[in-house]
Amino acid sequence: NIYSSDAVAAMNHLKRLQKQARGDKVLQRRLEAVMIKLGRVVKDGVHLLNAKNVALALNAAAYREGFDDLFDVSATRIQELMETDMSIRTQSLAMIINAFARRRMFPRNLYESIATYAQRIPPDEYNAQSVAIFLNSFSKSPFSSSPILDYLAIVTQHLDRSAWDTQSTALVLNSYARLNRREEEIFEAFVPIILSFGMSDFSSQNIANIVNAYAKVGMKEEKVLKHMKQAVLFLQSSRCDSQAVANILNAYSRLEMYDQELFAHLNKMATEISTSKFSSQAIANILNANAKVGNKDMKLFSHFSRFITSVGHAPRDASAVDEDSDNDDDSPNFSSVGKLVYDTQAIANILNAFSKLEIKDETIFNHFEGLILSTPDDKWEAQALALVLNAYAKLDLGSYEVFFRLFHVVKTMKAGNTNAQAISNIVNAMAKTELKDKELLDMLKERILDRDPSDFSAQSISSILNAYAKLEEMDEELFCFLSRITQSLPAHMFQPQAIANIVNSFIKAEIEDEKLFSFLSSLALTIDPSAYNGQAIGVIANAYIRKAEIDRPLFSFLNSVATTLSPSSFEPQNLALIANAYSRFEIFSEHLFHFIFEMILCTSFSASDFQNIAVLMTAIVKVEMFDDDPLAVDAMRYLARMLRRITPETSNPHALGNVIFAYSKFLQLVDRDGEEEELEKEDDPSSIFSHLAFLTCHLTPSELDPSSFTLLLSAFTRANYFDEELAVFFESVGVLLPLDQFDLTIMASILHTISRSSFFPTSKIPSYFSSRIKETSALAFNGQNLVLITAAYAKSDWKDELLYEHLVQVGCELPSSEWNGQSCSNYLNALARLNELELLERSRMEQAFRHLSSIICSTPVHLYEGVFDAQNIAIITNAFARMDINDRRLLEHLSLIVQQMHPDLFDAQATSNIVHAYMRLDVEEETRKYLMDFMAVVILFLDAQSDFNAQAISNIVNAFAKLDQVDVKVFEHLAFAAQLIPLEDFNAQAVANILNAYSRVQKDLSDQDCHVDIDALFLHLASAAKRIDPLLLDIQNVANVMNALARATLRDVDLVRHLFKRVAIALEEEEPMEAQAASNVMHALAVLDIRDDALVRQACQMVSRIRFLGDEDQGIANICWSSAVLQIDDQHLLEWCRRTASSRIHEMSWTCLRQVHQLLLTLELDRLLPPGVSVTQSLHDLLYADAAGEEKISLPAPSKGGGRGRAASETMSWEQLVRAAATNLVLCALNETGVTLTSNQPLVSISPSTARQALYSRFLSEVTSSRLQTDVVDHMEQLGVTCTEEFIDLSVGYSLDILMPSLGCALEVDGPFHFLLNSYERSGSTKMKHRHLEQIGYKFHAIPFWEWPKVGPSEEKLAYLRQILRNLSSSSDELSGKVAMHLKAREEFEAALLHNKSRRKAVDCGSKTYHRRERALSKVAEQREEVEDEQGGMYELSLDYSIEDAGDRKPRKKTKRSKQPVEDDEAWSPSYDPFESGLSQSRISSHDPA
Repeated sequence: NIYSSDAVAAMNHLKRLQKQARGDKVLQRRLEAVMIKLGRVVKDGVHLLNAKNVALALNAAAYREGFDDLFDVSATRIQELMETDMSIRTQSLAMIINAFARRRMFPRNLYESIATYAQRIPPDEYNAQSVAIFLNSFSKSPFSSSPILDYLAIVTQHLDRSAWDTQSTALVLNSYARLNRREEEIFEAFVPIILSFGMSDFSSQNIANIVNAYAKVGMKEEKVLKHMKQAVLFLQSSRCDSQAVANILNAYSRLEMYDQELFAHLNKMATEISTSKFSSQAIANILNANAKVGNKDMKLFSHFSRFITSVGHAPRDASAVDEDSDNDDDSPNFSSVGKLVYDTQAIANILNAFSKLEIKDETIFNHFEGLILSTPDDKWEAQALALVLNAYAKLDLGSYEVFFRLFHVVKTMKAGNTNAQAISNIVNAMAKTELKDKELLDMLKERILDRDPSDFSAQSISSILNAYAKLEEMDEELFCFLSRITQSLPAHMFQPQAIANIVNSFIKAEIEDEKLFSFLSSLALTIDPSAYNGQAIGVIANAYIRKAEIDRPLFSFLNSVATTLSPSSFEPQNLALIANAYSRFEIFSEHLFHFIFEMILCTSFSASDFQNIAVLMTAIVKVEMFDDDPLAVDAMRYLARMLRRITPETSNPHALGNVIFAYSKFLQLVDRDGEEEELEKEDDPSSIFSHLAFLTCHLTPSELDPSSFTLLLSAFTRANYFDEELAVFFESVGVLLPLDQFDLTIMASILHTISRSSFFPTSKIPSYFSSRIKETSALAFNGQNLVLITAAYAKSDWKDELLYEHLVQVGCELPSSEWNGQSCSNYLNALARLNELELLERSRMEQAFRHLSSIICSTPVHLYEGVFDAQNIAIITNAFARMDINDRRLLEHLSLIVQQMHPDLFDAQATSNIVHAYMRLDVEEETRKYLMDFMAVVILFLDAQSDFNAQAISNIVNAFAKLDQVDVKVFEHLAFAAQLIPLEDFNAQAVANILNAYSRVQKDLSDQDCHVDIDALFLHLASAAKRIDPLLLDIQNVANVMNALARATLRDVDLVRHLFKRVAIALEEEEPMEAQAASNVMHALAVLDIRDDALVRQACQMVSRIRFLGDEDQGIANICWSSAVLQIDDQHLLEWCRRTASSRIHEMSWTCLRQVHQLLLTLELDRLLPPGVSVTQSLHDLLYADAAGEEKISLPAPSKGGGRGRAASETMSWEQLVRAAATNLVLCALNETGVTLTSNQPLVSISPSTARQALYSRFLSEVTSSRLQTDVVDHMEQLGVTCTEEFIDLSVGYSLDILMPSLGCALEVDGPFHFLLNSYERSGSTKMKHRHLEQIGYKFHAIPFWEWPKVGPSEEKLAYLRQILRNLSSSSDELSGKVAMHLKAREEFEAALLHNKSRRKAVDCGSKTYHRRERALSKVAEQREEVEDEQGGMYELSLDYSIEDAGDRKPRKKTKRSKQPVEDDEAWSPSYDPFESGLSQSRISSHDPA
């Protein structure tokens, strides 16, 4: 009973009234039932309806289920009407096609028929509404043919502006945008139309469609967008729907137009609109839009997070509603049970928004886990899945189940469904989570290789490469494929970040592609600088800096771009990357680093920036701009303050180690003198190191590995910062780390560090490592770790013979390729220390020395560069010296290498070690001479003001002096350097060595017109010695300095008293004394004639404390001689001298015997010997037995071992000692002058004449003269006085400078060396000689050198001598008789010389100024043939013996050196040289046997 047309009207009325049934389920069901009945009526009577009614019916049923049959019959009816009725209005056709589009029904015939019909309608019959609906419908269909769209474009432009309203305008623009028709003239034509509308004309949906249209076509029409902003601000939340808000926000974000006011207003409306009006897609779009522009509106996100998690979720079967839908009806937002309906894209967009803004809302991510796991595989699209993976990965949320579930879904997708962008997101998520699925990666790689290159963008390529590099999937095929695509892409597709990721990935993968890097470098230079940010610059710079060749144009460009960026462009990580790259010397820029310092000072670092702070501090220290740019210091201190923000939770061991290294070096580089008081408390280094130590101690063993443990240990050691807690931490953690995790290199580094630190005196770590090292095969070692391990154990005095045997064996097995100069030197140095500590059998170490010697010698001299440097050679030679291994081949080889080097390659330490070693070792004289000459040049190259230290100077001058290499310039240079060294920098040994050396060469320097102020140098050294705390000295130090003072004849009583403070301590604590130390101290007091009772008494006590004498003959002799000089009458000391001299008298050298003889002579003259015991008589009896009628004298035969007689079996009496001393003097003289005494009997016989000549020859060899003495003799002869120079009294062993036999008196000429330094006071030995001569009965006058030059011309000198002669009286008759006897002995000696003149030249004996007869004899001898070698010169004295030339006598065999460090080598050791123990030969009078 209802007409079909009435049914149509009813359906339209009900459609408009349906909102009233919302919320009333009963009413909704009744409404749907009525609509279905009416639809049936319309369907049955559709053939009676006109076009308008059909359009209204379809419009009412468009969104309802169950009306498909109505649409089918309506399509047929419309086609019939279009064939017969040419008056169908455009409005009806528009409504019909719009209904089919909403229904998502697209019958091709119908669409084509309507399109054809619409083009026949004249433009005048169209209105804006119909055009809008037509375009909107065709834009949604798959049949949007170009002719109808072109026609509608003409119609659009034909319509008057006034015909348009906001609804139609929005639909038209949105349709053209959806159709991707970017006709600018159409969009520009609508600008004035849009601007003509008032704010109240726009609905939220209209605004959304308009801005969305412009966004889709990418047109930033600022006038329109600003107008739309005002329209939005005019809107109230009550007039907005959720989809419109979402679309507006989405449009502005797509255009990258972030307006804070606009977004704040829209976000506020979103939170005010009823949540029931939101679809999941609308929520996703709102959140995603804010995320795109970086607007972190926590109120908005929290609002939707609460809403989403409170209503639950349900999957959607149908596709999501279009984001720009223009319908008036609400789409189905909720399921039947009141839960939000989601599709996968909505899930992806929501989660992606949270992850982009780094809003770690665990609640919402956990909420979606269930939905993700329950969503069927076929409902996922690749892009949505990729976004979900990335969101969970970026925020480190989600269970493994979620990731592996989605990985599984990817594997089930068809290859065509995964485009390049989706693949990049998937692998990127895998890289972030480090959940490596090898099967999936291989599958995605194949899909990448199968895709068309046009599917890739620069961004997708960069993401893929970056992910595969992070996952360590360095597939060269994949990388090369993507490299080729990259180079084919147009330049406009690249952004700096994409370039950064690509180059960084190739660097990580270690795949070289020079062509790609060159392409990207050129491309980077063309990109607008404004497109760069700090992140891109940092990554690109770090990637290109790791290439072999530096791309200077690129770095220059990045430098200029970086300095134009605002501080907001830089995150801490960006600054760290840039600073790290540009700290390289090749591209270093002061301007850039100044900019970086400014950025640092305005950057707020958080606890999570620890790694970035570490990188920045390391880079700043590396460029060392602290002196040039004050901001560098400020930046470093600012970063140090930021370290206080680091907590144990945010620290990591590697960053800690790097920070400690950098900060400690900063403190070393910055001159903080005078600034300490100005530093704020928070800048105090100790508090900063304390915080770093706190962070370190809170690390757990699980956070450390051997590498990080080593880094931290080395860092704190270098910083020299340790406290008890820190030391305990390293001790405990070191032995908790699994031993099998340590390789040899790491163990070597740890052991090396521990051995250098004083904070691990009893470390357990060496013991922990030793078992592992002993079990390690030699094949696992290399030169570097072997050296470090050996040196570390040696330095720590670790006792483990099996370990050392293993290390030596490894050293002998290592091939030569493992050794270089550095490793050889350090290894040998370690072995030398092991030898000194007696930790390993010497023969094993000698084997290693021989092995390395052959390796060193295999390096050709001309190819030394890159193998040896000066320091290496210094350590090697020093090691051989310490081991006392005389490898002449090695030493000659190294000498040649040294002479190939440029002098400026040497430092003072290396120089001192080399010359010291070549002084100690037995080297060919020619080799040594050439080397020392070269080292003299090296020394002069060194800067006296800055290059030397006290120890180096002491070693160098000591070596040159001992080798008699008196290079004036060297000694001048080093004397100047020594006086520039602060007093506090000297130690006792350095003072002693320098004093000894310069006193040894002082006469030679003065003869060569040296400009060294020796006196000033000695005073400087004495002042330095006084500053040394006695408690820091040992007795050997005291002895060495005293010995040096004696050599220098520097009488500084205050210094001596200062040194004796240490002696007093030793005596009080009853320390045992070494013979050498006690003898040197006593000897120095004697030479310097220091007779202070307290000091002498302490010296005597030192002698009484000597714990062991052994074969210390020289020490015994020195003490005896010193007792004589000082006239000590201490019975305990004299008894000690008698006892010890008795035990060694038959083994003593000539020098020692002379010193003992002088003690005995002193005791005789001072009447301290027993009555009837006479020293002079004992010698007289031996030498002048023929005067008593005896033709021969009997002497004890030498022992088979070469000694002079039997060893003492018991202590001798004074009388026995006197006779033994006299006998051994004669024996020693005979031995040293070449007499051969052999006999099977205990006694041998020899003529007294032979004994006299031998003894005379030996005494004469000690004689020296001077120009001053010659001048005095010449003037005496002008006075008519006959003089005999150097008259020798054989019975007492003294030589008188000038004897005047006719007057019965003598003259002593005391030159400068008879006096103490800077004093007119005679030395102790000179005073003793004068005392003895007086006691014997000689009448003499001593002429001091400082008086003789003052007397002026020759006449005045003669007058001076006449006055002396008037004051002298003749000697006694008894003494005159002795003089005659000694003169006769002299004549015998001269006769022997003349008898042998045809065979050899005469003995020089150290003097050219004998009596005229002696000089004549010498000249005759010098004219003899010189064919034979000088060193072997002999001349016969009698038929039964011959003597060796005294001036060229061979040195005695050296006694074994005592084990002492290098710096103690100057200490006394027995030798044939009488001056080795304390006195310089050039500074001692001719008669002094010491």
